[in-house]
Amino acid sequence: MSHELTQNANGETEFFYAGKKPWHGLGTAVIGLQKSEDAIRHAKLDWNVSKRPVLTMDGISVPENIGMATVRDDNNTVLGMVTENYSVVQNFEAFSFFDAVVGTGDAIYETAGSLFSGKKVFITAQIPGEIRLTSEDTIQKYLVLVNPHDGSGSLKMFMTPIRVVCSNTLNAAIREKGREYSLSQGISIRHVGDVENKIRQAQDVLGITSRFYKSFEELANALRMKLVDGAMVEAFLKQCFEPDEFDSYSTRTVNNMNRVRINFTDDPKNNLPGIGGTVWSLYNAAVQYADHEAVAVRKNADKRMQSILWGSGEVFKSRALDASMAVLRS
Repeated sequence: MSHELTQNANGETEFFYAGKKPWHGLGTAVIGLQKSEDAIRHAKLDWNVSKRPVLTMDGISVPENIGMATVRDDNNTVLGMVTENYSVVQNFEAFSFFDAVVGTGDAIYETAGSLFSGKKVFITAQIPGEIRLTSEDTIQKYLVLVNPHDGSGSLKMFMTPIRVVCSNTLNAAIREKGREYSLSQGISIRHVGDVENKIRQAQDVLGITSRFYKSFEELANALRMKLVDGAMVEAFLKQCFEPDEFDSYSTRTVNNMNRVRINFTDDPKNNLPGIGGTVWSLYNAAVQYADHEAVAVRKNADKRMQSILWGSGEVFKSRALDASMAVLRS
């Protein structure tokens, strides 16, 4: 079975989950963890990373200002190449930061694990409360943290609303700007400089979590209140699926656009009372395609999470949210 989850030297999968068993059937099942120290233990993430000098094949030392290796201390697996200014954020530090943000005892840590031998570590938590748009359409509130150890990016946390009825992951974060909404990429902390100080600053910044969800609820309701016509649907699809340099669409792209149309017109989940025929329904039809039907998630299940949270699916959903807001303003 193909998957990206790490298996340690003992053959244990570095992953835990609370609730429904994931598609791969791997990892440790738990019930409602509330502290990240428990999550780290059950996900087998209680290991550290160090920076180590690098030698060439013929034994020449590589200057540290040119490159150093990040290495797992428990099994000496090389995770990536970084510079001497790179500061490692250990798993326990990143997850303690997560505790401070969500409030220990308030959040339910739902999954945690590592990918690609430990190059990427992640944790997701459900936070209290929900957004109820209608009696049948609710959204649960989640936060996701990703901590890369390979030098490929920043420690990042972002808000991830999940629509319960269809498990759509609405992770295109937003911020309120006056009376309009614009995209935001969440909170990132580069692995250079005084990381501890940056984490303290980020904890202050992440006090916007409740404001974010309030803004998201307002936007979702605004989208739900606006009906769309055929011209609006076509404009939305054209913004979601960008044409090639000749201003045309391939057969595959046309078929994918039709998938979104069918999701919008025919899927009961997008036609609940008070939702059908609205921009909210149209937006969720596009998210449904990105999360459940696009090639990246439909034929390559091992890449599904990566696509949804920080890959092609996330990019597509950002365009879909932009397109939704354009229709809302039309």
